Amino acid sequence: MRKTLTICLVLMTTTLFAQEILKGKIIDAETKEPMAFVNVTYNDDKEGCITDLDGLFTIPDKQKAAFIQSSFVGYKMEKIPLNGNKDFILIEMQPEALTLNEVTVLPGENPAHRIVYQAIDNKAKHNPDNLVSYKLTSYSKMYFTIDSKGYKETLKKDSAGNITDTSSVAKMMDFLEKNHLFLMESVTKKQFKSPDKTKEEILASRVSGLKHPSFTYLAAEYQSFSFYDEIIQVAGQEYISPLCKNSPNKYFFLLKDTAYTETGDTTFIMSFQPKRGTNFSGLEGLIYINSDGWAIQNVIAEPKKQSDEMRVKIQQQYNKPDGVHWFPMQLNTDFIVNFIELSDSAGSGSSKLLGVGKTYIKDVEINQELETRLKGGTEIVYAKDATEKDDLFWNNFRIQQLNTREKNTYELIDSVGDAVNLDRKLASIEILATGKIPWGVVNIDLNSLYWYNEYEGSRLGLGLETNHRLSNYFSLFAYGAYGIRDEAFKYGAGLNIMPLKNERLILQAAYTHDVRESNAYNFTSTRFENESFREFFLSDFDWYSSWTANIQAQIFRGFHAKTYLDFNKINNTTIENQVFPRFYGKMTGWETGIETKWVIREDIIRTPKGNIMSMGSKYPDIHFNIRKGIPWKDDAFKPYWRFETRFHDVLETKWIGDFHITADAGLIYSDFPIYGQGFSIHKSGKWIDSDNSFATMPAHGIFADRFAALFLKYDIGSLLFHVKNWKPEFALVSNMFIGENSKFPYYEMNSPIQFAYPNKIYMESGLQINALLQQLFLKYGVGVYYNHGDYAGSDFKDNFAIKFRLEYEF
Repeated sequence: MRKTLTICLVLMTTTLFAQEILKGKIIDAETKEPMAFVNVTYNDDKEGCITDLDGLFTIPDKQKAAFIQSSFVGYKMEKIPLNGNKDFILIEMQPEALTLNEVTVLPGENPAHRIVYQAIDNKAKHNPDNLVSYKLTSYSKMYFTIDSKGYKETLKKDSAGNITDTSSVAKMMDFLEKNHLFLMESVTKKQFKSPDKTKEEILASRVSGLKHPSFTYLAAEYQSFSFYDEIIQVAGQEYISPLCKNSPNKYFFLLKDTAYTETGDTTFIMSFQPKRGTNFSGLEGLIYINSDGWAIQNVIAEPKKQSDEMRVKIQQQYNKPDGVHWFPMQLNTDFIVNFIELSDSAGSGSSKLLGVGKTYIKDVEINQELETRLKGGTEIVYAKDATEKDDLFWNNFRIQQLNTREKNTYELIDSVGDAVNLDRKLASIEILATGKIPWGVVNIDLNSLYWYNEYEGSRLGLGLETNHRLSNYFSLFAYGAYGIRDEAFKYGAGLNIMPLKNERLILQAAYTHDVRESNAYNFTSTRFENESFREFFLSDFDWYSSWTANIQAQIFRGFHAKTYLDFNKINNTTIENQVFPRFYGKMTGWETGIETKWVIREDIIRTPKGNIMSMGSKYPDIHFNIRKGIPWKDDAFKPYWRFETRFHDVLETKWIGDFHITADAGLIYSDFPIYGQGFSIHKSGKWIDSDNSFATMPAHGIFADRFAALFLKYDIGSLLFHVKNWKPEFALVSNMFIGENSKFPYYEMNSPIQFAYPNKIYMESGLQINALLQQLFLKYGVGVYYNHGDYAGSDFKDNFAIKFRLEYEF
């Protein structure tokens, strides 16, 4: 037995010594940057491997390799003989001119198509979103620096090539050689359960210049997690995947090379780009398909049509962490920011801002039991000690330890951050996202400073609210405003109590003396939505002096609810004494109700301060309100029940644009509903368009006590037409309304208001041309509409409306 054991040990030792590992790295000879996905072969039997995203590769037995041959599209092939004494080799590859222009393919089937169709047929099996579940840990790093190549070429040098220049440019070059401008790291634990339940916990976060960052965006968020999706996200924009169904009809593929793996499988390397004559948002680059399951092994991709502001390139690497499923393991994102360019005073050199993001994935467990019960949508949360992790923690997750340049960046930028109190200033970003400016223990409400409508004219004001620096459990608020046109003051004040130390539950008591839109049915929206532009042209307002007590709560993710009890003194000023002279005037009464908003499977971020920030949802949102009116010593105020609802959804398609659907409805039960207890149907302004509104409706709109409205928009985008960087976007619109006034004889009405008639449909259709001009996050366009329903006028031209359009894009 002892002899047998001795023989085994000798054999194992001999084998280990015989199989000496050779490691290497391949870099670009000019930029000195690592080269990902280079094909490396190392003997005549064509055994080989492919470099990872850091340009690294490993040969398990260097004794078998007499030479190394490296090849990559756009670079000269390198063949290097090996010296058996080397344990590490650095290879520099020289770039050569390369264009991915479409080539002429001889008659017959494109050999790349067979591979592409195999990959398409198998992508459902490999898509991580189709797994029962998975969990992983990722380490992400992003830094920004300046491309100094343009400057370096202009610096004065001596005969030996040493820089002798002492100018400010040379000093800047010296600084950039030693420091990045910005550096960020994070460690994230992610859990997923089919079909779309995701939770990401930020275990650690570090940002140069900040000790306690409020929230950070990860490098991985700039691209889709996997390349198997039909729609690929790159830097916030959507692109059609080259592996979408029947993609060879839209994309041109060219088989460029083959690589061989140690397991005997073949990797097919193909270039891809949108075909000539096609018009869609596409990508171009290289895709590597492994014959083992016809799965994606590597991807290099960038938008075919890059924006003027920024160029982006993504890289992804996959392998089989469980030996069965191909899974993304490394993600890279490279940025070139074109709108930030530095140049010296003489104009002899210029540089652009560069960004590099890297994400490394480890500890992958597929189809295993998850630790926590997940809810629908994506939830991002921060560990309480995420910004307090020590070097020991970070070093356990860093794939490569920080180099001198990265360490210098933290030390220098952190010292600058301390000097200018950057932590305190940037902590305000979280509050600014809610539309408020912090000023000591008080926040200034941006929305209160200025607004405009036709009744008040320019509305100037100031709204103040105490913030968490005073208390996490309560806040006091007050505001005052003055209307230039109506020459009247408005004001209000109140108290918020937050027993959970955040805004998930708020108890509020307040008093306000202000104007409100008459007969309004409004649903939660922001002033950065196109729908809010209708408010500029509102002229029908009533005065309210109101005491209110309410409870606002986020009962579960995406579901927001408010219950309230109001005591209102109402002074109806809209078209006073023209509509209901017997009943019009001052009224007093109670109103109680419930307002709800459900964003189905809402994606959220829970910040370190406990605030919840919505990231929207790809599913519908639903609003539903119930209101009950109770009289108070005033015959003019009649009891009523009021119901309001909205359904909104966007149906996204790959090739033919998006379909927007908004459905509104309202119903009032009352013995005799007076003017203030009806619905004024939404209409656009005089010259500016607004979504979910009627563009051709008369000045005072249509009044009803029950109605249903449908707003449809087919957003074609820029699929129809574009010239270089000018890409106008087209949309077809159709709006419909039906309603009635159940308690009034229409023939007795002598009013500028047009009342809704039963069994008659208001219908308009139109064409929107958006993005005729674009400036930063603003798009300018025009909308043309025609009223062709039962309410259409007899004169053809009176049924037309032309409106200016303004849209925000963030």
